[in-house]
Amino acid sequence: DDVFVSVVDIDENTIENGRRRSIASGLEVSYWIGDASTLNDVRNVDDVEDLSFKNADIVVALHACGVLTDVALGHATCMNASFVICPCCFCSYPYLFVSALKQNEKSDKSERMQAPEWLDIHSSDLNQLRKLCEIQGDRSLALEAIHSLCALRLNAVSKRHISSLSSTPLVNLNLSLKMFPEKFSSRNICMVGELSHARDPDP
Repeated sequence: DDVFVSVVDIDENTIENGRRRSIASGLEVSYWIGDASTLNDVRNVDDVEDLSFKNADIVVALHACGVLTDVALGHATCMNASFVICPCCFCSYPYLFVSALKQNEKSDKSERMQAPEWLDIHSSDLNQLRKLCEIQGDRSLALEAIHSLCALRLNAVSKRHISSLSSTPLVNLNLSLKMFPEKFSSRNICMVGELSHARDPDP
């Protein structure tokens, strides 16, 4: 099957660097400049008007700083998409809003909310947890905090993902937390959501 890759970033230099590298590698990638938190008013660098990336099969975010991780997860819930998200810089962009489906409602309508509401945690507790994620000199404590925050995020996904809200789901959403070798990055934790076809019920 054909694979179509779209990249959205608000920074034009980042987009241009990525575009040059994909051309040099012979890869077909569509680049969009705009606010990933809303996906509104994005502009394609090659003036392509196809917005099919708003219905992606897989959402990928590498080193998604702060609430950008939650933004990416929110988009996955609305798109009924699988995802691989690698969080980073946990205290960044606290002002961003997350677009996600309404919790426990059989509806395809999304709502915008700030991270504490999305994660169902008091803002002061979230701020403390974020600081622990960034603590220096105690890797084990930081990892415990990162695992806790990622667990909150995956719990939020489980409550709002289309596959979870359907009364007769055609797919299952399998959520997991994975780690890759630290030699590649000290931010080596990934949240993974994999959609698989649900088995037909026994007669």
